[in-house]
Amino acid sequence: MRAAGDEPASTARLAPALRLRCMILPMSTTTSFQAPAVRVRVAVVTGASRGIGREVAHELARAHYAVVVNYGSRREDAEQVVAEIAAAGGTAVALRADVSDRVAVERMFEAVDARFGRLDALVNNAGVAQRIEAMTDISDETWRRTLAVNLDGAFYCMRAAIGRLKAAGGGRIVNISSGAARTGGSVGAQYLRTTLFNPAFPDLWAIRSDL
Repeated sequence: MRAAGDEPASTARLAPALRLRCMILPMSTTTSFQAPAVRVRVAVVTGASRGIGREVAHELARAHYAVVVNYGSRREDAEQVVAEIAAAGGTAVALRADVSDRVAVERMFEAVDARFGRLDALVNNAGVAQRIEAMTDISDETWRRTLAVNLDGAFYCMRAAIGRLKAAGGGRIVNISSGAARTGGSVGAQYLRTTLFNPAFPDLWAIRSDL
C-alpha cells in the first residue's frame, strides 16, 4: 500500500454531535434496515480497513459522523475498524467495493443511500503502489492497475458523490495524496503519475459543478 500524505486534520471540522448504534453490513448481505429518526452526517472513506484510511475513519467517527468503511479485500480488518468505532460510541458500516470497478462503486453508493439516505463527505484514500526502480521495469498490468485504482477509483467515487453531496446541501471531498507527487518517492513512475493528479481533482470538479 502506498504511503499517503497526512490529511486527516481536515476532517476535524465536519460534524454535529450525534451517536447511534454500529452495524457491520457487507453490501452483499440482505439485511433489514430501519432508518434513524435523526439525520446523521455520513462520510465514505475508501481503503479504510488499515493505515491512513483507518485513522481517517476514526477521526470522522470522533467528529460524530456515521462512517462507511470501504474495503477491497480485507473484510476482517474493515470489520475490526467498525467494531472499534462502535466501542467508542460511534456509528460505522463496512462496505466492500473495488473502487477501480465503476459498477461496484455505484452499488456502494446506492447501499449508502439505502442505509443513511444522504452523504456529507467523501475521502478518497484507496490506493496501490509497488516499488519499482526503473520505468522500463513497469509492466502493462502494473501500470494499468495502479491508474485504475488510484486515478479511476477517485474519479468514479467523486462522480457518484457529487450529486449526493449537493442533495445534502453541500459537503466535502478530500483526496489523500503523497509526497511522492513531488519527489517520485521509491514506488515508481506509475504511482507518481496518479499522485500528481489526485490533489487537483476536487478543485477542478468544484469549479465545474459548484459543489
